[in-house]
Amino acid sequence: MIVRNSALVKHLSEILRELIGVRLREERERLGLSQEDFAAIGGASRRSQIDWEQGKFVPNVEFLVAVAGEGVDVLYVLTGQRTYKTLTDEEKDLIKGFNALDLVGKAGVISLIKGMVQASKGTDIHFSSLAIHEDAKAYMVKNKQKEK
Repeated sequence: MIVRNSALVKHLSEILRELIGVRLREERERLGLSQEDFAAIGGASRRSQIDWEQGKFVPNVEFLVAVAGEGVDVLYVLTGQRTYKTLTDEEKDLIKGFNALDLVGKAGVISLIKGMVQASKGTDIHFSSLAIHEDAKAYMVKNKQKEK
């Protein structure tokens, strides 16, 4: 679709700059940095940082690359979609541990989590080794079918 209405294009551009500014500020605050310190990471001035956060302008690629190296989720800043890197250390450890398990272990963890979610909703649950074993078998069958 080609947009020919220059007023509309200008308006959409303003909205996009404002969204990027809001998310850039969120990332700066998440990292606990002042505007001056955050700007310095990418070799920019505090004034530039203020203008970006207010949606007057957008940061250049060099700045975004520099702040990405300090933990900024640049994909989030630009699109609003979070990346894997923004997981907490605890979440990363959980994923690493899960990935280290064999299929039976993974099925057991999935079964346990499903049961805990049910329990948190107030549903009565009962764990049995047979149920976990059945979940493990189903998980293995499902994964073998995906491999084909």
